[in-house]
Amino acid sequence: MKFIETEEDFDFFFNNAKFQLPDYLKLEKFGELAFNCACGELHSLNDEFYAKKLFAVEPNKILYGCAKRNELLTFIEINKGIINDETKSLAVIRADSDFWYEYCMDSIKKNKTYSNIKKLLE
Repeated sequence: MKFIETEEDFDFFFNNAKFQLPDYLKLEKFGELAFNCACGELHSLNDEFYAKKLFAVEPNKILYGCAKRNELLTFIEINKGIINDETKSLAVIRADSDFWYEYCMDSIKKNKTYSNIKKLLE
């Protein structure tokens, strides 16, 4: 996992990203599939007690906030396999960074779902 700390890091992971509402990807179909969280533990894609879905990014990525360590966000990719599905933790963002919020809001404003997502952040 890479720590996202600079504008170049954000551009690498989120360039032309289309942020969607958290349930956009319909993760229920993955059951108890887990991902490696930035806190060092495995969390289920669908267990909101330990990891809160923040944004979906087309076509198969999602940003989670860790409930155990609120300051960490984990950006993951879901890969549908022939036999097994798998997740890959791509990056970690410090939630206390104003930079990530500004970057995401700028990206969201370019997206047609801006008004829906804005309600989640108010």
